Amino acid sequence: MECSQLNVKNSDNMDNKIISEIFELIDECHGAMWPNEYDSVILSVFLLKYLNCKFEKIYNILIKEERGFEDDKEEYLNENAVYLYPEYRWNAIICQKNNKLFRFSLINALEFIEHENPQFIKISNEIPLNINNHFLHGFLRIINKIENNDECFWFDLYKSYINIFKDSDHIPESFIKILDVLQTEIKDDLISEAYSYYMQDDFIKADFFINKALKIDPDDFNSLELKFDILDEQGLWDEAI
Repeated sequence: MECSQLNVKNSDNMDNKIISEIFELIDECHGAMWPNEYDSVILSVFLLKYLNCKFEKIYNILIKEERGFEDDKEEYLNENAVYLYPEYRWNAIICQKNNKLFRFSLINALEFIEHENPQFIKISNEIPLNINNHFLHGFLRIINKIENNDECFWFDLYKSYINIFKDSDHIPESFIKILDVLQTEIKDDLISEAYSYYMQDDFIKADFFINKALKIDPDDFNSLELKFDILDEQGLWDEAI
C-alpha cells in the first residue's frame, strides 16, 4: 500500500495536511530508500524539532530574566530539557543544503543528545548512509513551512507517525522506545504546568493542562488526583466524584 492511501484521519492532534504531504513525497521517491530509512530521517527531525522548541522556550525566558543563566545547562535540566549548543540547534542543521552535510550535522546533534540524556535510546546509528536528495529537499520544504513552535505539536507529529505505521515492521524499535520517554516527559511537564496554575487559583488554565496530561495517560494517579482537586475547587462536585 502506498503511503498516500493510509488513513491519517485518526491521528491524534495531527495536521492531516502535513502528514499527507510527507506520505505523497515518500510515494514520489518510492524505491530511492528503504522504508526504515525514511522513518529514521523523519522521526529524527521530529525529535530534534521537539527538543529545539523546548530549548528555545526556556532560552527565551532566561534571556528576558537578564540573569545571565541562558547558557547554564542546569537551568535546562531543572526544566526537563536539554541545553543545545549552537551547532546542534535546528537553525544550524537546516542550513546544510548538501545531503551529506545535513546527514553529518543530524548525526552529530543526535549523538550529543544521546550523551546528554541517557534515557534516549541510541538512534544516531539508524540514519541511512545516503539520504536521497529529492526526498530530503522536499521533506525540509514541508518542515520549514510549519510555523508551530510548540514542542507538544512536534511530539504529536512524532507519535502520530509511529501510530500510523504501528502495524508495520519497518519503524526501528529504538524510535518506538523513545516515544515512551517523550510521553512521560510531556506528561510530567503538563502536570507541573497545571499545578502551577492551580496554586495561582487559575483553575481554567490548570484544567486545560491537566486534561492534556490525561489524554497522554488517562490512568495516571497524579493527573487524576490534581484533576479531582481542580474540579473540587470549582465546586463541580458531581464531576469530581
